[in-house]
Amino acid sequence: MSKALVDVETNIEDAFRVVNELKDNVPDSADDASKIIARQFIRNSQRVMQRNGSVVTGRGLNSFDTRSGKKGQTLVLGASYLKDLDTGTKAHWPDSDSYSFRAAARSYGMDRYVLARTIARKGTQPHPWISEATQITNKTAKDRLSIQIDKAVSESIR
Repeated sequence: MSKALVDVETNIEDAFRVVNELKDNVPDSADDASKIIARQFIRNSQRVMQRNGSVVTGRGLNSFDTRSGKKGQTLVLGASYLKDLDTGTKAHWPDSDSYSFRAAARSYGMDRYVLARTIARKGTQPHPWISEATQITNKTAKDRLSIQIDKAVSESIR
């Protein structure tokens, strides 16, 4: 069996252009993917909190927002009490004059001062949502990142 010589023409300038575009596009893909994943985490969090009965006024659900972090990172922000909702709280005297507190007392069918005294004695029960929302989000995060990187490679090769 004889071997034939294969003649391949390459344009080294095109190869360098593709490599340089990839250097630019891949970090942008990580940013894009992190934004998509952060928005998905917010949607998953809202669903989990609603399903767990953790929503009284909807203010916590609507408090979610995103901010850019380091390259390839998007930060998810929310009302400070959402962490307390997840973990519960120790005994403390709540702000019984706040709109959210009064709405919670009404939804439980309680006088707000009775609810405040109960929280002052016992704290609040946890309504876990962070772990479940994170697990749901993590199931698709790798695929979402992969799609964004594939896009970057396709755009660089064109």
